[in-house]
Parts: sequence; structure tokens; C-alpha cells
Amino acid sequence: MSYTMTAEAALAGAQTAATEHLLAKSRWHKAWLVYWGRVEPLTDAEAFPLLEEFRKQVQVYRFDYKRKENGVKQAANEMFRLVCVGKSPHGFDKLRRFARWYGKLKGRIDKAVAHLFDYHGDSFGDLCDLLPLACEAVVQKCLASEKGKGNPRAGYLTEQELREGVDDLGKPWGDFILGGEEYVASALEKQAENWFLYEVRDETKWTRQQESELSFYETDDED
Repeated sequence: MSYTMTAEAALAGAQTAATEHLLAKSRWHKAWLVYWGRVEPLTDAEAFPLLEEFRKQVQVYRFDYKRKENGVKQAANEMFRLVCVGKSPHGFDKLRRFARWYGKLKGRIDKAVAHLFDYHGDSFGDLCDLLPLACEAVVQKCLASEKGKGNPRAGYLTEQELREGVDDLGKPWGDFILGGEEYVASALEKQAENWFLYEVRDETKWTRQQESELSFYETDDED
């Protein structure tokens, strides 16, 4: 006799699985945050060449393909995807360290140029998030702007001077960097997290039962 699951039984099964999913996802997120906080960023010397590679992907996805909403996210994803398909000289670990470096660099720039700005709201945070994408020369000048460190003339002396330095990059980069919110550091970290899951899935020796269960797995692309 064949067994037909009732709607009530299916609901109960879904609720149980949903409870397990929420708890497991919470444990995973906590574990990821602990791990991410201990990822060693690349040095500046190691990271700037990778930054140029990332800028090229942003050029393609944000400007060439004109993907204003998802261009940065897709550029970040492409950096990791190329590792997956064997078309990158880097490994996942190095890209995670690059993503960590980018987030740290955002904070370093914030600290270095904050005294040039009268207002430190969301727009200032958005600018610091995008400034690493200007170019190494602009980044180094931003870092040299920190009050009380080194030769003041090596950095920017005013907010206007910084904005003019970015604007000198020309279109579309100048407008892009000065134009607002793109959440670059967050996009890189999210792709680092997504591809970490892929790496674990690919390298783990699963049982047949586990492989069967994983056939329904989907990445959280909505993030």
C-alpha cells in the first residue's frame, strides 16, 4: 500500500526542518563572524595588485554592463568564481584575506581623512567605502592625510582637495566614487562567506545520505 503524506504531516515536517534551519543558520553566522574576525588581512603590498584586478571587474559589471544595482556584488562574486573555475592565480584563502584587507582599509581611510570633513554621516561612510577603488595613488594620499603624521603636504589638506583628486580620475570612476552607496566592503565579505560554503561543500567527503540531502541546498543569493 502506498503512503500519501497528509497536508498536516507535511506542515509539521516543514516546521521541524525550518526550526532546525534557523538554529543551524544562526550557529553558522556566529561561527563565521568569529572566524572572519581572525582572518589575517593581506599587506598593502600584497593587496594593491588584487585591488587592480577587482577594479577591472567593477569596470566590467558596473560600467560596461551598466548594472547599477548589482554590479559591485557581481564583480566581487566574479573574483571568487574565477578561482572556482581555475582561471585565477589566487586561492580562496587569499581572496578572503583581500576582502578582509578592503574592510580594514575602509576604516584606515575613515580615520585618516575624518578631520577634513565637517559632517560624518552616511555619505562620509559611503565615500570611505568607495575610496579604495579610486586607485593606489589616491588611497596612499588619503592615508597620508592623517592628522599629526608625516608631511601634511603628502596628503590632502581639505575635503575639497580630496574630492578634486577623485574627480581627476574622470568619468565614470570619479562620479561613481563620489556618488554614493555601493557597500563594497560588505559585498566582498558576503561573497567570501558564500564561497567559503562552496569550498567546504566541494572539499568535504560526504556520505551518500548527506549528498542526497545536499541536492536541495541553495546559496543565499538574496544577500
